[in-house]
Amino acid sequence: MIATLHMGWNFRFGVLAVIMFFSAFMFLSGSSLYVKVKASSSLFSGFVLVPFVAFKKRHVNPPADSDEYYHQSDDKKLAPTNNLRWLNRDCMIRDPGRDLSSGGSAPNSWSICPVKQVESLKTLLILIPIWSTGIMIQVSVGQSSFRTLQASTMD
Repeated sequence: MIATLHMGWNFRFGVLAVIMFFSAFMFLSGSSLYVKVKASSSLFSGFVLVPFVAFKKRHVNPPADSDEYYHQSDDKKLAPTNNLRWLNRDCMIRDPGRDLSSGGSAPNSWSICPVKQVESLKTLLILIPIWSTGIMIQVSVGQSSFRTLQASTMD
């Protein structure tokens, strides 16, 4: 680190550019060996779908029994958590004849969401304050190192 301080910015950016090109080359040359699985649906569509269904069902009271929630066939019986309870309405079955098909799946995903999808959005919403504090910490750390670098390059 000390030796590169005397060589100038051009040399440092050149070293970083060479490292980036090398890493991109290694990534692209090995991409044929990766296991590529086709996605069945977009991850982000569920994050839009759950608040939309919650807004649609905003006047419905949540059920008292956990059997009245929609679970996908491959999911275990997961009960919705109590945090962010207003999202629990999304997975509530109001009318089994209308909300579910004969196989037990939801014919219209814009009217009911599975419990697993609602819980994943709740987890993401709970993590937002943690991520935002991390951003603030990184901004303050970046500012202090900039001042140190600026002071070392000035006469």
